[in-house]
Amino acid sequence: MYTEAFLSREPRDSVNALHTRMRYARVLNDQLAEFLAARCEAEEVYIKQLHKATRRTIDPTYVPIQLRPVYERLITEVSEILHIHTTLAHQLQRDIETLQQLHTQGDWAQLARHDDAMAPVLKDVQSLETQRAKNQRKLDRKGHASTQQKLLSTEDALQHARQTWRDRVPAMLDAYESADGQRLFAVRTLVKNFAKAQGDAAKTWFETARTTFQAAHHFDPLADMEQFAGISVPAAPERFSVPLPSAAMHASSTQPDEPWSRRMDTTEVQRAPSAPPSAPLSEPDAPASGPPSFRASMLPTPSASREPSTVPRGRPMSCLPPGTPGPRAPSALAMASSLSHASRASSTSAEDREALQRVRDQLRQSGAELDAQASPPRRREGRASIAQAADRRFSHMVLSPLAPSSQWSSPGRDLAPTPSPQILEQVQPPAPTSAPVPLHLHICERVNALWKGHELAKVMVVGEVRVTIDASLPRHGTMPLVLEGHDSLAQVRTRSGICTLSDANTYDLHLEALGNAGDSVTILDYEVHVPSDTRQACVPLLLDAQWRCEPQQSSVLCTFRANPAFASPTPLDHLSFQVCIPTDTPVAGGVLAEPVADWDPDTQTLQWQQPSLENASRSGRLAARFPLTTQGQPQPVSATWTLVDRLISRINVRGAPHAPTRALVAGKYFVQP
Repeated sequence: MYTEAFLSREPRDSVNALHTRMRYARVLNDQLAEFLAARCEAEEVYIKQLHKATRRTIDPTYVPIQLRPVYERLITEVSEILHIHTTLAHQLQRDIETLQQLHTQGDWAQLARHDDAMAPVLKDVQSLETQRAKNQRKLDRKGHASTQQKLLSTEDALQHARQTWRDRVPAMLDAYESADGQRLFAVRTLVKNFAKAQGDAAKTWFETARTTFQAAHHFDPLADMEQFAGISVPAAPERFSVPLPSAAMHASSTQPDEPWSRRMDTTEVQRAPSAPPSAPLSEPDAPASGPPSFRASMLPTPSASREPSTVPRGRPMSCLPPGTPGPRAPSALAMASSLSHASRASSTSAEDREALQRVRDQLRQSGAELDAQASPPRRREGRASIAQAADRRFSHMVLSPLAPSSQWSSPGRDLAPTPSPQILEQVQPPAPTSAPVPLHLHICERVNALWKGHELAKVMVVGEVRVTIDASLPRHGTMPLVLEGHDSLAQVRTRSGICTLSDANTYDLHLEALGNAGDSVTILDYEVHVPSDTRQACVPLLLDAQWRCEPQQSSVLCTFRANPAFASPTPLDHLSFQVCIPTDTPVAGGVLAEPVADWDPDTQTLQWQQPSLENASRSGRLAARFPLTTQGQPQPVSATWTLVDRLISRINVRGAPHAPTRALVAGKYFVQP
């Protein structure tokens, strides 16, 4: 490009234009480095302030139990944001160093040598041009024959010097073109990498903010208020071990008053004969009126018809003696909490014990009809199901799981009172259905391919069968699995203690040997039989690489295309290519890549990310040039890809509750020059 443009111009004009452009390039790099330094300084100031924020913590003693996960998330968010900006500051520092050292690396550093080589020729041309101008003036003034002869000889020498310039200047013009291209590509790559780093930081920051939002969204203020009031006492999150003053109040106080959201209208309050109070938190003669509960409509309201009785009904988490005003019929959650608390309370008052016994007798009598018809759940499980159905928003409450129904104990034993039939009808758990075993299988095969030169030298396909389990999986017994397509496999290996061969192509999966819920466990390893005449059809992507290694730089050209012999209805996904320069051959300057690739200077690895190959005619080319300090050597070019719902073998697994998923991925997939 520069050779055709500047070869026909005057030597002095060409050199001045090139020198001016590279001088402006140096100034641009310096000013851009100063701009990035200002950005880096701003990041460092922000990081310093974030470090101060991490030291301004809140005493966990003053944080309510339900609010502790939100507080912990806020502290963690500061650390994550600190890491984000620290990474961005390091990226800026690397970019600044790259800009400052760009003129000392690559072809830009060799421009001085080309200028020194062409300086004598340029000087001769300039001196001959000056001499010709003098001779021309003399000839115009005197017109002697000797002056004419001098002018002709000067023009001949000038033509010879210009020819020498035209013969030797293309090397210098190529060097200037290469240096100019390197610095422009380097600036573009630098800005793109910085923008990518900012994008990654923004994505990470968004995920951090989303996690904080979820923690705040899951916080239930009413649940914390109810816990403080004693209506429900969920276990504190395990991430915190520092007790709060409210927890100490729960441990030291008895029979707390109910919150305003649980109070009822005074028109429906039933009164009973008075008796000495048992020191509740509220006054015995305090009015029970208050704002109606806006959460009462969300709870299943019991509607059991009862005989008029003088027995007082217990308030949530308290059993009031006769004479104390009580609310109307409690909700299912309040009844469950009240009964649970009453069964554990150790009252020393005779009146309290008598009132509690009357409440139990009344509730047992109301549930006698249901007890004769069906077998209700056990004591604690019945209470847990009632509370869980009454208010499903209390996800923090740790309730007992449902178990198979069994006959309750005799009424003479000290058990919790039986809930009313209407309440049990509303919260009765659904009949168990035959659900499939929560076990999922995944078959994955890896294609290992090696090209030497332009020929496919070796292909090996290995696979594995992995199983993922859920928490509800029964951890006992075995599950038979039938392996189909066994004839396409060269060998099969089972994991000892997890999967054993019981019959021809039938394997027993030992459920008790599997890991925790959510873990993926390999149960089978196998190798696919690949004949030498069909191995070309086992690779979905064809590779070829060509290297040119010079004393101070190495270049690579990699071509790839989809294999037409490999039939696949789905395209290759997550396609990437990678080339690594050994660390004992340091890269001296900026790496040029086309298309744009990600360069890691620490590991000296260049990686291209390509879109998926959608058809068999899709192909592409990758090129890169590495400026080196020493003589380089050709290196392997590897590729990675993923193909969903496709296998090389005909393997299939039967016997699992769900059909297995399939995937074909690249293993050691590279071309060796």
